[in-house]
Order: sequence, then C-alpha cells, then structure tokens
Amino acid sequence: MIIVRISLFITLFSPSRQFNQIQEDFYWGRWNEVLQRLPKARKYLPPIEAKGREAACLAGLGRLDEALKIMEPLADDPQIPRWMYLARLAEIYENDDQWEQCLELRRQASELAPDNSALKLGYANTLLKLNLDLQLAHQLIEEAESRPLSDLLLLLVPLSKGQLELNLGHARLAFYQFVEVENGLKPYLSSQPFARLYSDISRAYAAIALAELGEMEEAERLFQSALPRLQALNAERTMARYEKAGR
Repeated sequence: MIIVRISLFITLFSPSRQFNQIQEDFYWGRWNEVLQRLPKARKYLPPIEAKGREAACLAGLGRLDEALKIMEPLADDPQIPRWMYLARLAEIYENDDQWEQCLELRRQASELAPDNSALKLGYANTLLKLNLDLQLAHQLIEEAESRPLSDLLLLLVPLSKGQLELNLGHARLAFYQFVEVENGLKPYLSSQPFARLYSDISRAYAAIALAELGEMEEAERLFQSALPRLQALNAERTMARYEKAGR
C-alpha cells in the first residue's frame, strides 16, 4: 500500500500530460501501463526517477529480483545521495509488500538526512502502518513539523497525525484529521493524480475511524468510495483493518 510516497513529489506538477498519465496509472497500480509509457518519458526524467519508477512497477508485478537489478547501478552513483537511493528502494519493497524491509530502509534514509522532513514522515507512516513504536512515530512527526515544509507536505501532515491518533485509540480525533486532509486536497482533485490518491486514502482511514466509533452507515459510504483504489493497490492491510473495525 502506498501511504506517503514523498519521493514522487519532485515531479508532481510536471506540465507534461504524458507524465501526468504515468502518475495516474502508477497511483492506480496499473504497473504494465506505466512500464509501457516510461520509455517515451525516460529522457525527460532523472535516472533515479525513471529507474525507480520502473523498478517499483516490476515489484508491484511480483518481479522483485528484476526490480533490484535495475536499481543496482544507482547504488554507488556519486550524483545520487544515498538517502535518495534508500528511499526509492524502500518504495520498491513496499510494492512487493515487504514492510519490514521497507521500514528498515526508511529508517536508514531518515538517519542519513536528519533535516529532511519528507523522510521523517515516510518513516513515521511506515511505523504507523505496522502499528510499531508509536512514541517514535509521534517524535518523527513533531520533528518534521518543526522544520520548513513544502505546501504539499503540509497537506499530508494531518494524515500522519490521524494515523497516529487512530493507533492510539482516539478514533474521533483521528477522523477530524482525515477530514482535514481531504478538505486540503480539494483544490487539486481535478488536475493532480496525487490529490486523488491521498483523498481516497484519507477517506479509507476516516471510514475506519467511524467504524471504530460504531457509525457504520457513514463509515460504509466513505469506505465504498475509496474501495476501488484500495483494491487496485492491493491494500490488504487497510481493507482488513476496516473489516475488523466494523465487527
């Protein structure tokens, strides 16, 4: 499941319609379509972006060994910061549903670039996804907020906070955070694939919060609206959590 793939934000506002379509396909788990489109777009992209995107798609198709081979030449490239390489590698393992390895890579990336708020949030969100070390996740979110944040990251900080509150058992507080995410993304929904992705994610988590509160009618409405995305991305953890919350 994609929680906060911050590394992709560097090209979110590309004027290229072709790249916008690549993003749309990627955020819907249409891995083969992305692989078909990448050759034409490759010359416009940095190697870490093009190869990282290709490798993530292969991992999504269950071809992890091929994905890792694609990334190997970048491991010692002096022009690519080590933290950036590790962050991309984490995304690849995430797409292969290997969350423990993903978590370790995000930890390493965050420690190599301690002032990078995006990496802190990525690390925090993986901890929250696995419901591990909530105190550390809280600390990482606070540290990220204490540093300058891009407009895009500011929109997604409440998603991290909401996941934290949900894991702490504060479903009502979590719900308000997820609503804040969705409201913040509204101006971008018509034009930006990332906004549609995270709007679906925030509604899925809002549905989980409401289900835990026993408000099943609204929870089901929200969950059904997000379900096509969850199914497309094979977000089994999120779907299972909603099912458990609704029992």
